[in-house]
Amino acid sequence: MKTSISLSIIFILLISCSTVKQKVDTDVVNIIFPERNTNFKDLSIKSSISAAMKDQSMMASANMMIAQMDSISMNLFGPFGIPFGKLYATKDYVLFYNIMTNQVLEGKPTAENMRTAVFLPLTYEDFIRLIRCETPGEPKDFIFEKNLNDDEMLFKNSKNPKYFEYAVLSKSKKVITQYQRKDSDGTLILHVFYIEYIKNSGIDFSQKQVYKFPELDVNLTLEITDLKINPVFEKPFSFSIPANIDRIKLDGN
Repeated sequence: MKTSISLSIIFILLISCSTVKQKVDTDVVNIIFPERNTNFKDLSIKSSISAAMKDQSMMASANMMIAQMDSISMNLFGPFGIPFGKLYATKDYVLFYNIMTNQVLEGKPTAENMRTAVFLPLTYEDFIRLIRCETPGEPKDFIFEKNLNDDEMLFKNSKNPKYFEYAVLSKSKKVITQYQRKDSDGTLILHVFYIEYIKNSGIDFSQKQVYKFPELDVNLTLEITDLKINPVFEKPFSFSIPANIDRIKLDGN
């Protein structure tokens, strides 16, 4: 009789443990990375930029206008507000006018060409997504990995055959606080930090963004000084170039 009771208790405990485990697994499956905000379309930014590249550093400021994922206009200024460059780019084309050298660079907006033009080693589409505080990879492809602390969760996207994407999400604020990209052997390619979120027109936006490229030894910090969500753009972003200016074709590979 005692043996029968003991076996019954063990059986009940096993069933209970199995039920608890099933609940935990279900909870993990139900943790979904948030979709992009469809109300967030256009963007106007004024920012200061600090860049550190190996033994060099520079300070600048930028005025940017971004029309969804379609195009971007950027005016760059050096110390004392002296203009030194203008950029226009789409997903297929980048045009940069270097005012100081009186030269134009143009080509495809690859990471290499964007770095040559404006010291930013990101493709056009990656840059637009990241500055909007969004992941370049599709949100639905980010799968919950683990809890990092009481407020932050780590998600991973393995869909891209060239690299892995990681995103840290704040549970309480539902915003991305960090983004990472690693190659297939785990080497860190890019690490982005999103700091000091504010809410503007119902959209959460990071006022301070830090971009680290360890392999290139390049660090960029953007501090937003003026932000407009969904502004009205009254004229096209493209600009004309005088015929007598040197035009340099960038490598399109």
